[in-house]
Amino acid sequence: MKSPFIPSLFLLGACLAAVRVQAQTATAAAPSPVEALSVDRIVRSEGLGPVFGLDSYFVPPDRPVDGYFSAGIAADDLAQLQKAHAAGVQPDCRIEVRLTSANDDSVVWSQAFPVDWAEFVTKKENRITDQITIPGNVLKVGKYRLTAFAVTSTGQPQPFLISLPTDFGAKTKVECPNFTELVVRPDRNFVKPSTCVDSPTLLTHSIDLHSPSATATWWNAGPAVTDARRTIWDMCIFEDAVYLGTGSWAHKGPYSPIYALTVDGAGHTEVNESYIVYGSSVEMIRTFHGELYVPETDRVRETHALGDLYEMKDGAWRKKRTYPNGLHMLGICYWKGRLYATAGTEPGAAICVSDDDGTTWRKIKADEAWLARDFRLHELTPLGDRLLIVPAYGEKAAYFLDAKGVLERRNVEMFPGMQGAGEHGKTAWRLKSFAGGAVYTSAFWGEPMKHPLYFISDPARGGEIVETLKDLNVMDIQIDGNTCYVLADTPAGNDFENQIFSTTDMKSWTRVADFKTTALPFSMIHFKGKFYVGLGDRTAEATDEASGRLLRLE
Repeated sequence: MKSPFIPSLFLLGACLAAVRVQAQTATAAAPSPVEALSVDRIVRSEGLGPVFGLDSYFVPPDRPVDGYFSAGIAADDLAQLQKAHAAGVQPDCRIEVRLTSANDDSVVWSQAFPVDWAEFVTKKENRITDQITIPGNVLKVGKYRLTAFAVTSTGQPQPFLISLPTDFGAKTKVECPNFTELVVRPDRNFVKPSTCVDSPTLLTHSIDLHSPSATATWWNAGPAVTDARRTIWDMCIFEDAVYLGTGSWAHKGPYSPIYALTVDGAGHTEVNESYIVYGSSVEMIRTFHGELYVPETDRVRETHALGDLYEMKDGAWRKKRTYPNGLHMLGICYWKGRLYATAGTEPGAAICVSDDDGTTWRKIKADEAWLARDFRLHELTPLGDRLLIVPAYGEKAAYFLDAKGVLERRNVEMFPGMQGAGEHGKTAWRLKSFAGGAVYTSAFWGEPMKHPLYFISDPARGGEIVETLKDLNVMDIQIDGNTCYVLADTPAGNDFENQIFSTTDMKSWTRVADFKTTALPFSMIHFKGKFYVGLGDRTAEATDEASGRLLRLE
């Protein structure tokens, strides 16, 4: 679940519908299994595809765009292709990618991909990948769509569609566009100027609260810690304690503890289990109007018909299993007297609103095709007079909800300067409102790419990279009143060199900590005058011995 989903594809299966079979004898032969596949059936199959990966989805005029195109074929269709190949029957079709203007559908560029069917069958693979380069001289300011077609030598080109259910378990389908978007915008400076100085009391030492020599009790919850190498995903202050959400991609549950860190008047710390969530990880903890909220990111028990929201009030936890089709609940926000929560559901992305604190939910309506295509909605936060909501593939667009309940999707350049073809690592993460805008980084999925600090105040302009942290990997962002704290790291061999910065205006920064760890610094909180840092796994598959340890900086 953690890595953004790259779907199974059926594009090459469509090409099989265009097979021209030569008669082997003078008498009529029985229809080939390949001939039984129609183009109309394949382009409206249950699958998702094709996949495009571009090195950037927002570019200035006349700048070439490199990327890749990948398509696949269903297992049954591949078997038919192999049988036809063995009988000497070869398809006569090609794949063609076209770039069209979003305004009038005029074709400004195209690239054909002849398929070597013999090699395809011999390798027994169900995917083909080709490089694409869109020349800069065709790219002028405007919006474009990159679309794939199946083209035969005698027939018309047919675009491929995505067909998904419009509701959980529903038989009705919605056909989604198969294109990816490309925006050519005027050239701009996307680095937000800032300055930084060191604090005169720079923190450089850490105390491991997992160590027996520290004045703390840690992982004392019994059976929930059979795998102690766990990531501390998030921290949140609530009722004079810090609540820690834990979990492990590698461990995969079946449960993830929430711990409570308390500090007495003498400065002694104690960490005790507060609650058990039956999912692979607790990745988000938030507090609103006197309650603590935990959306269940990845449930491992019960069905997916309803999603779970955990709430704590007056010292007691309660579970509300009420979110419709909440396969993955990914964000929560209290705004204008209502609770909003985002999710990935069976039909696609979703956002629901509750007037009774999560007891009942109402889905906010929008373009179902886009919600299905965008797969999941992740974090959300107020931005001006609207809610900013980021989808799974946030390098292309964002959603905005107004006070009247109207949900709108816009092309917004959330990640300026980010290079590298692919779909991973481009979801806004740690999204928080601050200084008249919102701060965030790109989601950490273990990929070796930079994820600096971004700031957005004007969606029309897009995001900016904060100069002070442009070359660092941001792992956590915490807002404490009028101060924003940012935890960032730089890999140093098998270890990590880490820093914490603070600002009140996004322009002037102070470096308040500089320390090293042997595992990834995943989360951070400033509590009763001290900084606490939670360590975690560096990738979805690998764990470090120090993962799950809690540090206090001195």
